[in-house]
Amino acid sequence: MSISPQVAGARPLDSGFVRYLSARLISIGGAAATTIVVPILVFQTTGSAALTGITGGIGGISYFVFGIPIGHLVDRWPRGRVLIGCSAARSLVLLAVPVLTFVSLFRIQYLIVVLVLTNVLFVATDAANAGALRAVAGAKGMQKANAIVAGTAAIVQMGAPLAAGAALAITNPQSIFLVESIALLLSAGVLWTIRHRLDSPRTGAALPSRTWAAALSGFAFIWRDMPVRTTTAASLVFAVLEGIVIGQLVILLAYTYGHAQSSSLLGWTYTGIAAGSLIGSWLLVRLPFPRHPAFLSSLALFVSAVLLVSAVSTVSPLIFISLIGLWAVPYMVVFVGATALRQTRADPDLQGRVAVAGRLLTMGTGVPIGSVLGGLVSEASGVHATYVTAACIAVAASAALAFAARSARSQRHP
Repeated sequence: MSISPQVAGARPLDSGFVRYLSARLISIGGAAATTIVVPILVFQTTGSAALTGITGGIGGISYFVFGIPIGHLVDRWPRGRVLIGCSAARSLVLLAVPVLTFVSLFRIQYLIVVLVLTNVLFVATDAANAGALRAVAGAKGMQKANAIVAGTAAIVQMGAPLAAGAALAITNPQSIFLVESIALLLSAGVLWTIRHRLDSPRTGAALPSRTWAAALSGFAFIWRDMPVRTTTAASLVFAVLEGIVIGQLVILLAYTYGHAQSSSLLGWTYTGIAAGSLIGSWLLVRLPFPRHPAFLSSLALFVSAVLLVSAVSTVSPLIFISLIGLWAVPYMVVFVGATALRQTRADPDLQGRVAVAGRLLTMGTGVPIGSVLGGLVSEASGVHATYVTAACIAVAASAALAFAARSARSQRHP
């Protein structure tokens, strides 16, 4: 139950894929809207910066606490039922926020319970999506399918927060939860129309056993498969860079351009990052990432280092935004390319556990490390030194991957 012995052929991205993509984008749009509302609601209700920060970390904590057992369970259950059931359940849980507000019973404690429950359900949804996308698009279509999902999601994630911000001018934050609740119900309905396409035939003779070895088999697969291990390591480095770059972005803008200008520049910088993500998704479809994963990951890390050094060296806001936006291009190529490679090379029966392991090893580990490291370096040496440190990490990782790629070629052609 490691590498699929026969990789299914690429399938045309037909109406089934379009429906699956539509369901995911509807869900992503709703989640993107409430993402900006939660900290506003918590701070307005409590006035506590600490509690606002804690609620923002519930998603990551949920993955660490529940990711491994949920990934194991998802690989035992039909993924179509998991996706539809979890989407409907999240919709009902989120509906509690506007209902409690309407009857004047809303309390911050109830919001925290809602966030915990919806994030646990999201972990199951995320694990099931890996196998469902493979079933819909075919193993050889994973790079193109993942690039399309990531690119269109970037567009949605640009528009949804802006729409939510505009809505807050005429309604209360609790009402935005109703929007996500309706979006998730619509998503479940669309998925129901292709429920028979969301599961791949099992390659194993039996369900995964209820042991820790089986639960952790996603990590074992990533370690054993050299291309997957290499690209997952590159994704980890990019996650560390993300923690540094995004975590210290506000400070860099304030230090370079002043507090008055930094707020408006922050919004434009995030728009630039979303645009860069879209370009990266478009580029990934045209790159032979599965054939040269180590080389392309090494090149992407080197390019990202050059862009980061250039960004902190300029005094022009427009050039800075452009360079940070371009930094998202190699990030997206490696991150989405590595995800697609894991989904392609793992058995259908292993998809949930591999998806959870990949996320924990990259975003779950790298972003917190980068955030802490960035804060410590900025405190000690200034925010510009932090970005230079990020570039040095990228160069070191690029060199290591280039050496790994050369060693792999030498073994194949002694």
